[in-house]
Amino acid sequence: MKRVKKMIEKFDYWSAIEYMEKELNEGKIKGDYFLELGHLYRGVGEIKKARDYYKRAMELGVNEAEEFEKLTEILLRGKEKTEDKNEI
Repeated sequence: MKRVKKMIEKFDYWSAIEYMEKELNEGKIKGDYFLELGHLYRGVGEIKKARDYYKRAMELGVNEAEEFEKLTEILLRGKEKTEDKNEI
C-alpha cells in the first residue's frame, strides 16, 4: 500500500488503480484494497465501478464501506436525473 499511497499523493490515480487491480488479480484479496479502489474510482468519476468495489469491501467485512456505497447510490441517482433532464 505504500506504493499506492505515493501514487495517490502525486494524483496519479490511474496508475494506482492499475497497480491495485493487478494485486487483486494475483490473489491478494483484502477488504481494504476494495475500499481504496472504490475511493480511487470515485475520484476519477467512475461512480458505478466505485459502487461495485465498495459493495465488495462490505462483503469482506469493511464496515466503513457501507457509507461510501450509499454515497455512490446517491451520486448515481443524481446523475440519472441530470441525464433525464438533458434528454428533454
